[in-house]
Amino acid sequence: MTVLEQVGRHAARKGLGPVARRVLARPFRRGNAPRYAVIFEANRISYSQIFPFVQHAAEIERRHGVQLRFYTVETAETLDFSNVDRVLMQLWFTRERAVFERLFERAERGGANVVAFLDSFAHNDLRLAPVLDPHIEFYLKKSLFRDRGQYDAPTLGHTNLTDFYNRVYGIEDEQTRWEIPEGFLDKLRLSPNFFTAPDLYRYFLDHDIEALLAGPRDIDVHARLGSQGSPWYSAMRQHASNAVSALTGLKVVSDGLVDRRRFNAELKGSKICFSPFGYGEICWRDVEAAAFGAVLLKPDMDHLQVLPNIYKAGVTYVPVKWDFSDIGTQVAWILANPDDAAGIARAAFLRIRDYLETSRFVDDMSFLFQEHDGVARRLT
Repeated sequence: MTVLEQVGRHAARKGLGPVARRVLARPFRRGNAPRYAVIFEANRISYSQIFPFVQHAAEIERRHGVQLRFYTVETAETLDFSNVDRVLMQLWFTRERAVFERLFERAERGGANVVAFLDSFAHNDLRLAPVLDPHIEFYLKKSLFRDRGQYDAPTLGHTNLTDFYNRVYGIEDEQTRWEIPEGFLDKLRLSPNFFTAPDLYRYFLDHDIEALLAGPRDIDVHARLGSQGSPWYSAMRQHASNAVSALTGLKVVSDGLVDRRRFNAELKGSKICFSPFGYGEICWRDVEAAAFGAVLLKPDMDHLQVLPNIYKAGVTYVPVKWDFSDIGTQVAWILANPDDAAGIARAAFLRIRDYLETSRFVDDMSFLFQEHDGVARRLT
């Protein structure tokens, strides 16, 4: 493991230490290699999107002749952008718009080109499109609607999920239609999801799926679900919990919250991991199910594109209807077909592992490190 990777694995912690800051944001070398500033939010969710850039920094630099340096949002507020050519910017959607505008203005005034915005949000909408459109060439998300028409469709509430579940449960909410500037959809690109978090990244590379599948699994369904939140979210999660509780004659783990160590141990001993939606479709639990060899049982994901496609019905997961009405049928099928179930769990694990142990990420992100309109190399 390189020093940069070691530092990078701990960079999501708030209060990043001075040594780690110096390594990630060390001075650029002299020369004509384009200088990239990767600005990121120092939280686990957001950093999972940034870590593969740290992990593959040496290969990216070697292949594309660039330099990568990494700065937290707070550090970037005082960054000298006159020493930067290009920027990959990640900001959390609840940040004040003044922070967005200030960073874009400082970058552009310093002569840096903001190549891409890295969206680590749960929801699939493009609520920030009007703010970002004048400044960026690409917009990266962990998932994209297959039907791009969904982006400017009106919804009851802010997202496609609020729209569906508000209507199912008769919850009143405001009608929303996000403004999508002309041509903005052409900027959309995919980036990987939570499996590129440092701990999960390492876990997939260090473990053998056959050994995981050979272990004892005496829990039929794992479904520890939190339900506190917005009205639609609470109603949906409680509905999901009720659907699991209605399963009879099975060993189901569903009551209460436990620490991470126990949670992981339970997943290793589970045949099925039930993962309803959160505030967005993709959840940590989806990847954790794959990591520990449990069959992922999840509301149908066919409406989304992800990189790589780890949601292929009957191949890498087992879908249920969004109203959970067929959960009993799908659970019964999984338990009655252990060989097929093992094949699904194996395929999910290997699809992620294969992505991580090759240079797929570097290949998929190559477009970020090529010459684009309005980008000039600095010669020093």
